[in-house]
Amino acid sequence: MQEVNLNEQTKELLKKARIGFPNEIKIIYKDEKAGFIRHDQAQQYLSGGKLIIEVDDVTCPDYTLTHELLHLLVRINNIPEIIFNLTTKNQNLDNNFLATGFELYNSILHFDIYNMQQEMGLFSEKIQELYLKGIRETLKPEPTTGIDDVMVLRIVQLFDALVFFGKDNQKIVTIFEQDYPRAYHAAKKLFEAATKKDLVGVQGIHRAVVRVFTQFDECLDELGLMGMNLREFVTLTPVISERQLKLEVRQVFNLKNSQMYDVYQDKAAYIGLGIYNGQNSFVITPPATNSDEFFKDLYGMRVANFFDKFEIPYLKR
Repeated sequence: MQEVNLNEQTKELLKKARIGFPNEIKIIYKDEKAGFIRHDQAQQYLSGGKLIIEVDDVTCPDYTLTHELLHLLVRINNIPEIIFNLTTKNQNLDNNFLATGFELYNSILHFDIYNMQQEMGLFSEKIQELYLKGIRETLKPEPTTGIDDVMVLRIVQLFDALVFFGKDNQKIVTIFEQDYPRAYHAAKKLFEAATKKDLVGVQGIHRAVVRVFTQFDECLDELGLMGMNLREFVTLTPVISERQLKLEVRQVFNLKNSQMYDVYQDKAAYIGLGIYNGQNSFVITPPATNSDEFFKDLYGMRVANFFDKFEIPYLKR
């Protein structure tokens, strides 16, 4: 572990995070210095009651640490979160779905986070070059024919790059069109889906995530790849109006036998899908007996009572 000199803005942000977060925050700096920026160069986790932020690469510690801290502060502000409640019983498939869903979700949050980093002066020409170098170190050019096994990774990372640079940066447009034409085409569609409406407030974020998950499957289908159906695999905190809280569950959600399993109970799971968006809002497992009666009672409950009884997190519009 080494000591790192941070600028004053990063120190102030760290101080703000320590005030707002209930656990002690400890920063650990490693010795790696790759010479480019990627978002896997840091990680955060709870250990012994402390939040540990490991900065594994110190190429640009101010950028990397502020990025982690801003993710933390955004979460403290009660935004829709994603949870992985389901398993297909195929670990490799689960891991692919989990990683992809998490990256797409984070890119939606990056619209705000990158903007805050830019306001902190952390979008200099040097940092932009380091970010682009990270993309090119990670993604080899597309094959001229066929689809290789990193096409999904290209799409996801180029979508994030568009959030980082903006869709009209001619330098990156030229590079991406030349090296990653099909992935870039898909990434542009994800960007358009994300920005179709303003990403304002919890409802704006929620809708953007659903749109991107939907568009992502359409992009995979266009490329002849298997869809991931992230709207069903990934649980996204429901955003509910006061009126909807007073309605019956049957008026707001459909319950679907998912053919997947509750990852915590290893039981067949039912997904609560929003009637209007088809998004996984909660996962529930019926009892082994009297399941018909269970579902009949559940559908007739008021949404507010249902959320309270089954301790399902939600956000109000």
